[in-house]
Amino acid sequence: MRKKLLITGLLTAGIAPLVLIFLFFLLAVLVDFPFTSGIVARGKSSDGVEACIVQYYKNTAEPYQVSFYAKYPGEEWRRHYLAHESGRWRNATIKFESTNALIYKDKKLNRTIPIDKQSLTNEQAGALPGKWDCQQLNQAHKSER
Repeated sequence: MRKKLLITGLLTAGIAPLVLIFLFFLLAVLVDFPFTSGIVARGKSSDGVEACIVQYYKNTAEPYQVSFYAKYPGEEWRRHYLAHESGRWRNATIKFESTNALIYKDKKLNRTIPIDKQSLTNEQAGALPGKWDCQQLNQAHKSER
């Protein structure tokens, strides 16, 4: 009887870590599923500033890279970093308030980005053609990896 309990205990102790590892990976898959890149949100301010948030799925170690793009009419798109090694952004919105874009993720304020003409024009990183739409920005974002 003791021998049987010992064998059962050893099997249970050996299987438990494997079950926990499996559950961890299952949770990671469920959180980031369906592992796709795309446009998360887009918007336009009352003074014509266009903006969009795009995410690119990289791999399971560093799942998503997320960026915010904005531009004034006739100007180039400017990229602003939001996140890397991030989980999937499922629910994001862009609200405009005065000269700022308010970025919400899961209904919580994530970031405030100045979008006045001076800030957008002086932003050095990520200048992309102004004639592009959000879908073309998404394609360019994917190729940046």
